[in-house]
Amino acid sequence: MTDGAGNKLGKSEKGAIYLDPKLTSPFRFYQFWLGQADADAPKFLRYLTLLKDEYIESLEEQTKSQPEARSAQKILAHALTRLVHGESAALASENASRVLFSKDVKMLDALSPQGLELLAGEVPSTRFTESSGILDLLVQTGLCASKGEAKRHVKSGAVTINREKVTDEGLKVSAETFGERKLVLLGLGKSNLHLLLKS
Repeated sequence: MTDGAGNKLGKSEKGAIYLDPKLTSPFRFYQFWLGQADADAPKFLRYLTLLKDEYIESLEEQTKSQPEARSAQKILAHALTRLVHGESAALASENASRVLFSKDVKMLDALSPQGLELLAGEVPSTRFTESSGILDLLVQTGLCASKGEAKRHVKSGAVTINREKVTDEGLKVSAETFGERKLVLLGLGKSNLHLLLKS
């Protein structure tokens, strides 16, 4: 089986995935299928699922008219993760993915314990034990090499807490920052993330 570029989906290929969760976590398995090209997702839905042709054709049309929604990829990722790892792992992977890539802070509230476990396995995380200034925290978590660098990133608007920009370099992160949540998502830019887990 190959993708649209002619690359084999085999274990000898770079970025290969495995069915064994010890080799490829359910979250990474889900992300692999979510990342398929628009032209490939419907093809894999036909090859690897029992979904009806009419439904897959409707997903193809959605993908053409709204490619940013990635409708076919989401169905593909969920269906195959459910098949290999079970429904709860598929839902947890889906929720963890939403937390990482959505700007909606409400996604944090929908994270199940299994989703939190998956997320903590994919994103660097530490247990939060005491109040810290945001600059110290950025250094402690390894997101910044120094307080000077951290200060520059705060000033440039690159630092976020739960997807909201941090504008105050004197901000204190405390137990109150968590509220009722079990985690705080500390970010530097779009892709450098660190989970603070409530002790």
